[in-house]
Amino acid sequence: MRIEHNLGKGLCFILMLCLVSVTIPIKVTHADTAPFFIGGVNIKPYQENSIELSKENLVITFNKGNNPVNTAVDVDAQFTFVNTGDKVSLKVGFPFSLATKPGFDTTISLESLKVKVKINGKEITPSFVASGEGSEYAPLIYFNMTFDKHETKNVEVSYESMAAGGYFLYVLNTGSYWKGPIGTLDMTFKFPYEPASPNVLSITPGGYKVDGNEVVYHLTNYEPLQNIEVEFLPYYMYEKVNPFRLKAEATSNAKDWFDYAMALFPENPLASFDDFVNWYSTSAFMDYVNNVLNKAISLQDKNSGEYITLKEIYDAHYRSPGSFVEGLDAILKLDSNYINLPPDSMTTMQENVSSIKSTTEGKVLGYFLEYVVVTDLKQNRPYQALADFNQLLTIAGKYFDKEAYTTVSPVVNIAMAYAMGKGIAKYVSPAFTECFVPSVMVQDHTVVIHFDVPYDMGLGLTDFSGDDVQSNQKDYQINGSLEKTPPYGYNLTLSFRKNLTPTEFSGVKNALIQKQREAFGIPDDSHTVNLLYPYFSDILNNLTMNGGKLSAIKSSISLTPTMEIGLANLMREINQIVTSEQQFKGTIFDEAFGKNMLTYLYTNKSYFDNVPKNSAITFNLQEKQSTEPKTPESTLVVVMAAVVAALLIAIALLMARKDKSEYTNQ
Repeated sequence: MRIEHNLGKGLCFILMLCLVSVTIPIKVTHADTAPFFIGGVNIKPYQENSIELSKENLVITFNKGNNPVNTAVDVDAQFTFVNTGDKVSLKVGFPFSLATKPGFDTTISLESLKVKVKINGKEITPSFVASGEGSEYAPLIYFNMTFDKHETKNVEVSYESMAAGGYFLYVLNTGSYWKGPIGTLDMTFKFPYEPASPNVLSITPGGYKVDGNEVVYHLTNYEPLQNIEVEFLPYYMYEKVNPFRLKAEATSNAKDWFDYAMALFPENPLASFDDFVNWYSTSAFMDYVNNVLNKAISLQDKNSGEYITLKEIYDAHYRSPGSFVEGLDAILKLDSNYINLPPDSMTTMQENVSSIKSTTEGKVLGYFLEYVVVTDLKQNRPYQALADFNQLLTIAGKYFDKEAYTTVSPVVNIAMAYAMGKGIAKYVSPAFTECFVPSVMVQDHTVVIHFDVPYDMGLGLTDFSGDDVQSNQKDYQINGSLEKTPPYGYNLTLSFRKNLTPTEFSGVKNALIQKQREAFGIPDDSHTVNLLYPYFSDILNNLTMNGGKLSAIKSSISLTPTMEIGLANLMREINQIVTSEQQFKGTIFDEAFGKNMLTYLYTNKSYFDNVPKNSAITFNLQEKQSTEPKTPESTLVVVMAAVVAALLIAIALLMARKDKSEYTNQ
């Protein structure tokens, strides 16, 4: 677009894109100088035809620090501009946030940036446009400049910036908005360590030289078509890892490489990496960690705790469905449609949890069990969750002390709170289902076992159908289904072959009792099986079959023994957790697991508390109504009975009338 300059008014607004800083964990964009037109409420870029950027000298210093989110960066930029046309007045600015980049910090101020601007060596105070004040590129600074014909001016800008973790982006290609290429571009990146891998993982573009702790560019007649991206280790991470790296590379010792690999991960090495990893654009850091892990694993004895530990870490970060950055935290996201654990990790844990060889191995397997417990709960497997949680308590009590247990993953904590939150029955069904008292209806060769369950709990039950085939005949058919109308009870229907002899029925019944959980033909750890299992054998043992019809031995059977055992088991679980709570009181472990699991168990107990005392399973026997067509003989009997009934009614009416007449005559 051509812009005609009014030299009298001197009114042309030019905006120079410079380094943009942010202070929240997003990919930070920095930009080189470029002219922009400020028109009304929006800023529109246009091609400036008279001003050349003849020289640019950029120095970026990556500072030391212990912030895992942002790395402090000092920016010093010097620009030499040459006006190749007539006299012109303009505004020159530096945007410190780009509206086109979502998430950029717009709360910065002139003071927080510590901006200094000089024109031809004289310091000036720039104007500041805060976010929301009419510019889509705000916050930004700008200042007035006037160029005489063919005049050259120098601009110096310095400020404090932030790189997002270990990622720094400098938008260089905006320099192409000036007339022609950049005459001379000198750039120096200063690091607090040697800028070699793995300290500095990648730099784009190429064409630089390394001089001590500096990366140096000298480019002439440069057309900036590529931005500068730097991926590096934040200094706090460098300080943590570098001593282990130097020792391991010098000795090639198995223990030294184990220590080096462990230093690359957070205290819970199965969880998410520190925030700096989130902003890398390339796979350089992931490849680096992968190489170190594989080298360390290759040096270990395969029966050692170190080997097992490293394998668990590798599987957590490099096996589906986990991700490198998130580790096992990835599978616990609340929006996950499918929740599972890496099978290799499960195998490693199951094979070694009973024979832990070191404290480090114990801790890593303990961390893994945290994810196992939450996964059990989110998959609605309460029995398995309690078994795994008890195992976790044992490991935590042995390998974690109160001071050390500070690193339960935040995602695990959130997932536990979610699983144990409001509407608990909807998310995690009761483990102690002895408190749900069934009723039994027996009719002909079929028995129906009915459970009244809360509606939300019923949603987790499975409809199923199956039968058992022996000697080419179906000895029984079994079905489970949730009622479709209120109160939405659950029915287990078991139909036996009509012509079973008493002896055959006894054999089929005993086989069903022996199969127990497997008899239903669905996963034996499912919520449905857990509901049906406690009283299934008691009900069958109270049935006999004669002449193809079922009957109950007793009209009711007591629930007291089974319920007492279930309640005792529940109270033992509660007491075990209360005891463990004392050891971890005030720690993340207690908050994430102890209190939430106790909430769940006390909800289980409330079901027992609501069961009437001396409850029993009652057996209702119903005669099956005949649906066979009536014979002529049966029809005649019905007609004759109706005629007799009519005659009797008529006689009764006549006698009543006679009695009334006699009474009136008197």
